[in-house]
Amino acid sequence: MSYNLVFDNWDNKEIEALHNVIDTRQFTMGDKVEQFEKEIASFHNVKYAVMTNSGSSANLLMISTLIECQMIQAGDEIIVPAVGWSTSYAPFSQFGLKLVFVDVDENGNIDIDKVVGAISKKTKLLLGINLLGYPIDLVRLKEVCDKNDIIMLEDNCESFGASFDNKLCGTYGLMGTLSFFFSHHITTMEGGMLLTDSLWFYETAKSIRSHGWSRHSNDFFSKPKTFEDKWKESFKFYTRGFCLRPSELNAAVGLVQLQKWEEQKNIRLVNAAKYCKVIENNRACYTSPFDKNATYFGFLLTLPDNKTRQDVIESCMKNNIESRPVVTGNFLDQPVIEKMDHEVRSDIVQAEIIEDCSMMFGNSPKDLSNELELLNEVLVSNV
Repeated sequence: MSYNLVFDNWDNKEIEALHNVIDTRQFTMGDKVEQFEKEIASFHNVKYAVMTNSGSSANLLMISTLIECQMIQAGDEIIVPAVGWSTSYAPFSQFGLKLVFVDVDENGNIDIDKVVGAISKKTKLLLGINLLGYPIDLVRLKEVCDKNDIIMLEDNCESFGASFDNKLCGTYGLMGTLSFFFSHHITTMEGGMLLTDSLWFYETAKSIRSHGWSRHSNDFFSKPKTFEDKWKESFKFYTRGFCLRPSELNAAVGLVQLQKWEEQKNIRLVNAAKYCKVIENNRACYTSPFDKNATYFGFLLTLPDNKTRQDVIESCMKNNIESRPVVTGNFLDQPVIEKMDHEVRSDIVQAEIIEDCSMMFGNSPKDLSNELELLNEVLVSNV
């Protein structure tokens, strides 16, 4: 037996959806993308959703939209947690913002107490990253942002379907992002989504996603009057765009996956409860407390020290248990940080513990009872 980080959750329905798209010969962004956007927006109870070719692209689109709408500019500061994915940070740096790092809590999410002490006159943005399916206290975080006139954004790429105070993660900020990468909760091979309630951001984001043109803007940028105007309008460029477009294949699979979500979520929660029980039995270990509102992309494990982690990693390898660092670990220890304008504005304690003593295991919409029993045996032998 092996315990893998990722399990394929496709069946014949996804394959059939792909074949249906192939039969239409319409592969580029079209009706399926539009339908998937509408269903994701409805699922999250927001007005608009813009699908992209990845969650990383959704983050790029989010900051690009704010720049294009002149909400922020190069030199402004954004507060970010010290644990996150590389493309949670890179787009902000690439647009000339200064990254202000603060520590995280034991669950790997941004430490809100540290946020308060990091705010300066230049602070314009804050990025909350809901890590591994576990929600931040988004109500309190939004209160801090509102009180200080800071734009709050959410990277919810690892926490699809998670909620806080009966409101879905990814919807608390001015904009939020999702990822549908192969290993994530809903997988479309590659794909992501931008969520917003702003028509201005929505239309601007659609233009940026597709080269900067106005073809999908529903006359938001201009209202052509003559036949020639309409003819030219398909190739008029209003924003500084990219090509971040998804395919019909991605969206068709996403529509199938979304129908499976409730069942998949429930299985993930059952697995999570069993995992938390395993860690309770190994009292020297730590994991995030069980939360029925989390969706457990993966399982956090924090061990007493680095030596113990090394022993556990080695034993896991011998027993065919896959593991990995928690996201990027402490991002301040990554080589690329030297290429980014940044400042550390709190002590960095918990992120270093995650860097040195933590690891993560996979979750899946399948029963992991046997896999977790195997993991329990490894922990009992090594911790």
